[in-house]
Order: sequence, then structure tokens, then C-alpha cells
Amino acid sequence: MVLDKLAIATELRDLNDRYAACLDGMELEDWAAMFVEDGFYQIIARENYDRGLTHATVWCKGAAMLRDRVLAIREALVFEDRSLRHMVSAVRVNGVEGDVISAQANFYLVESMIDAKPEMVLLGRYVDRVVRTSEGLKFLERTCVFDNHWLPRALIIPV
Repeated sequence: MVLDKLAIATELRDLNDRYAACLDGMELEDWAAMFVEDGFYQIIARENYDRGLTHATVWCKGAAMLRDRVLAIREALVFEDRSLRHMVSAVRVNGVEGDVISAQANFYLVESMIDAKPEMVLLGRYVDRVVRTSEGLKFLERTCVFDNHWLPRALIIPV
């Protein structure tokens, strides 16, 4: 069992590394493809998450909403060019039930813009439900719980 948990943790670290690389490289279509068709993605303040409140800063239910978010970023939103770096650490398996893996990891997101020093955007944790598919691990749910008490600017790129 310990070896199974260690192997799953290694797979989760790889999933998180690929996730961060997609976002940092603006490979947003590949990011959206990391979710199952009825996957769920949200960015929510810790206070709301801890209280069981459902108001989230970003909320996407299903692949169509994820793809729509990508399309909006590519085609409709106007924003200053930026570089992002996602740091993910402390990846851990919280449980395995059938094909579903419950997991958690910490994240730290830094944004760099041409006319400003790099700045922390968000700090928090991912709370995930992941499933094994024929294409590898995919997210059933990814909840990005941020610890910030304020956001320095609008969230454009997924966390």
C-alpha cells in the first residue's frame, strides 16, 4: 500500500508539473484538456471555502466552460502582456476511493510584467479529485483555494 501511495504521489507531481508548464507557457488549450468532460474548476477565497460558501472568483463546470474561458482569453480579453510562474509543492495523496484520487498541493503564483518588478499574485492550495483515464490522470475537480486577503489585479490566466 505504501508503494502504491508513493507511485500515485509521483504521478500527481507529474500532473501538477504539466499543469504549471501549460499555464506558464500559455498552452491554455492543453490546460483545458487536463480535465474530464464534466470536470469542475474554481478559484475561491479560503474564507469562502472554509465556510462552505459557494461564491468563487472563477467557476467553470464542464469542458465547454473551460474551453470558453480559453477562447475569451485568446479572443476577447484585452490585457497587458505578462509572464507567469507557478510553483507547486507538498503534493500529497489524501485518499483513494475506486478510481478517484483525492489530493492536495500548495501553489505560489508569481507574475512578471515588463514595466514592474515580479509580484506574488496568489498563494494557496489546490484541492483535487483526479481520475485515471486512457490518456493518463485528469482532473475531475480542481479547487484553487487562495489565502490572499486581496488580489493585486484581475485574474486572467487560470491558477
